[in-house]
Amino acid sequence: MKNLYRTIDIKSFHFFSFCIALIADGLLFSYIYLKFTEKEIFEKVLNEAWKTQNHQGQPPAHFVTELFQVWNKSLIFMLLLIGGFHLLIYVLWQAKKVSPTKYVKLYFKMGMVGFPLMGIFLLLSDPVWGVLFLMLGLGHYFNMAGMTYYQSSSL
Repeated sequence: MKNLYRTIDIKSFHFFSFCIALIADGLLFSYIYLKFTEKEIFEKVLNEAWKTQNHQGQPPAHFVTELFQVWNKSLIFMLLLIGGFHLLIYVLWQAKKVSPTKYVKLYFKMGMVGFPLMGIFLLLSDPVWGVLFLMLGLGHYFNMAGMTYYQSSSL
C-alpha cells in the first residue's frame, strides 16, 4: 500500500477519499431506504403494534397508507439531514479542521469493519449488496491506511 500512496500526492488522496466517503454514504442511505420502505414489512409491524394495543381487527386502510407516507417522508428527511451533516464534515475535513478529521477517522475505522461484516452477512441473501458493502469496506481501508500514511503530512 505504501507504494500506492507514494505515487499519489496528498491532494489526490483527499479527492479520492472524499469521493469514496460520498459513495459510501450514498450506497448506505440507499440500502437503508430500500429496506425500511417495504410496505409489506411496514404493514406486518403495524398490525402487530395494533394488536398489542388491544385493537380489534385491522387498522383502517387509509390510516395505514397515511402512516406509511409519514414514515417514508420522515426517513427521507432523516437521511437527508445525516447526509448534509456528513457533507459538511467532509468539507471541513478537506479544510484540515481538527474535529472533522477525528470524526472522519472514526467513521473510516468503523466502515473498515462494519461494511465488510454487512457484506459477508448479505452475500447469501442479497449478493449484489453484499459485494457492494465488501467493496466499501476496502474503500474505507484505503482511506484509513492513507490517513495513517499521510499523517505526518498534516492530514
